[in-house]
Amino acid sequence: MVAFWRRRLSRSAGGQRCLVQLSADPLGGRSGALTQLDPIVRPVPIEQALRTPAELKLYSPGQVAGAAFLGSPIAGFWLVAGNYRALERTGAARQSLAWGVLATIGVFAIALALPPSWPDHLLPLAYTEATRQAAKRLQGAAFQAHVDAGGAKQSSWRVLALGVEFLVAVLALAFAPSCCFPSEK
Repeated sequence: MVAFWRRRLSRSAGGQRCLVQLSADPLGGRSGALTQLDPIVRPVPIEQALRTPAELKLYSPGQVAGAAFLGSPIAGFWLVAGNYRALERTGAARQSLAWGVLATIGVFAIALALPPSWPDHLLPLAYTEATRQAAKRLQGAAFQAHVDAGGAKQSSWRVLALGVEFLVAVLALAFAPSCCFPSEK
């Protein structure tokens, strides 16, 4: 397997010395993985380049599913976005948050359309498993490469706290219209 991080000193376009980070792109995309012929080169601040994979903490697909179970798909995709931010993929982080919002709106729309006889536990199980599979597909290889390089997993207590925070926020948004605009009978 190719090394996850490599560093070297170089000169920027302005002639200043800077530390350049060569890294594999484990999340896919245009550039693919680091090879001898196709390195990804981008200047980064020295403090950031000195971070090793062991210093980064990423959320596992299981933790993403746990947060989604507690706080709806937006909580799970918030953790996916956190992984993307840790891996310096801000565009992908924004996109994953958008998918989380859309998935949560979709879950609420489906919940409102379901008949009352529908078993209550099936919808949360379905969106939890869908979120887990999305996290595995999007970041499973990156998470495994991170763990193989000696990287750590983010705290499960943090996942629990974030899941509960999103649960409170989603419930507040769901019930706000009925509190602010009571029906007249």
